[in-house]
Amino acid sequence: MKHRFSGIIFLLVTLFSLHPALAQTDTVITQCDYQHVKKAVATGGSIVLDCDRVIQIWSNKPLTIEIDTTIKPADGRTVTFEALKGRAFVVNAGITLTLDNMTIQGNANQIGGGIENNGGMMLISNVIFENNDSSPGAAVLNHADGNVTITSSLFSDNQSFGSGGAIYNDARAEMTISDTTFIHNKSWGEIDSGGGAILNFGKMTIRSSTFHGNVAEGTYVWGGAILNSKNGILTVFNSTFANNSAHMSGGAIRNDNQAETTIEFSTFVENSADILGGALYIEGGYLNVHNSLFSHNTANKFESDCANEYTLGAIRASNNLSNAGCGETDATGVASLSSNGGSTQTVAIASDSNAIDAASECPADAIDQRGTARPQGKACDIGAYEFVELSTAATTVNLCQITTTRDIRLREEPNTASTVLAVVPHNSTFQALEQVTGWYHITYGTVDGWISAEFVTAKGSCGG
Repeated sequence: MKHRFSGIIFLLVTLFSLHPALAQTDTVITQCDYQHVKKAVATGGSIVLDCDRVIQIWSNKPLTIEIDTTIKPADGRTVTFEALKGRAFVVNAGITLTLDNMTIQGNANQIGGGIENNGGMMLISNVIFENNDSSPGAAVLNHADGNVTITSSLFSDNQSFGSGGAIYNDARAEMTISDTTFIHNKSWGEIDSGGGAILNFGKMTIRSSTFHGNVAEGTYVWGGAILNSKNGILTVFNSTFANNSAHMSGGAIRNDNQAETTIEFSTFVENSADILGGALYIEGGYLNVHNSLFSHNTANKFESDCANEYTLGAIRASNNLSNAGCGETDATGVASLSSNGGSTQTVAIASDSNAIDAASECPADAIDQRGTARPQGKACDIGAYEFVELSTAATTVNLCQITTTRDIRLREEPNTASTVLAVVPHNSTFQALEQVTGWYHITYGTVDGWISAEFVTAKGSCGG
């Protein structure tokens, strides 16, 4: 009997060692305060917060991650971490922290306002970072040997005195960002600072993301959205930069020292610099720009799209739509930033844009920023947006009643790059005349036009 019992124990130990998921259960917390979360973090594993709560982090006592930990709210719950003085999380070297579906806000600290990663691994998805304040890296500070992956997240209104309004990625650190929006982040200072959203000294890859309204503000500051410096290696792909600005140079991105930036299939619209390079500026290293679109970027002194005034670095540009430093031809049929499907806002192109079918090749993953398949025509389009030809035969509809759910633009054609004819007020009701995928044809007063189906409710033959 003794030998039989020992055999069962051996079998169970073997089973759990081969299948560790069988041995791990969630730690569910219903009393969501600092003390209970800190106690759970000390033992690691999967922590589920079954509450709707703003969890206040005690002053200068961040949640230090010393064992692999996953933190997420229960389904349908809303959780926010807030440390008015100090950081929310500190991750130790060699440790993995996974954060999903939460908000990290209002943290204020000299270093890494939201999260400081001291050489660990972080997996961040569906997280909102907003109103964090520190220097550097107000939302995320990734030290040397750290590795961070960020997906489907939002960085909004974070600021840093110095560099990296939202993110600081140190030398020998790695970071991958995808399907994420950076809006209204700011770095500010007097000299040698910048990166309104991001300062990169390490290795960084950005895919299918949008940078909008980020600012590098001060006396000698640069890189309204991103400053890539020292030996940083930055790759930007299928991404959109709109309305970013810098006081000195590089309204969207500045590359300097021995850094190298590679940009492919991306769109730069309405970025600005007070002096040099409304969209891109290089002062040292290499700037590689291919199959990208530039429109309405401005600089007061030198080259509104891509500038290299002192020839301290090299611009390698090919097959771009730009007439100011990155190419020789203006882009046509370019809209402003708006919601065009997908998880991030994009800049659409019209049916007559010269970006259509003009790329020199297609990207390896064969999609645009929204996830739309490339190519839609005989070749891929230049920039982050692939034009989709809607059916030219609109469907006539009878007894189709639609009501606007917000103020909405009435356009000449059923696409976001088309001319705006009027603004239709919220809660207006119409009988639709026709419909194509995603759009309704209406008469507003004496004007015929198209409104997006995204912002209406429908009844009758076109709805429930």
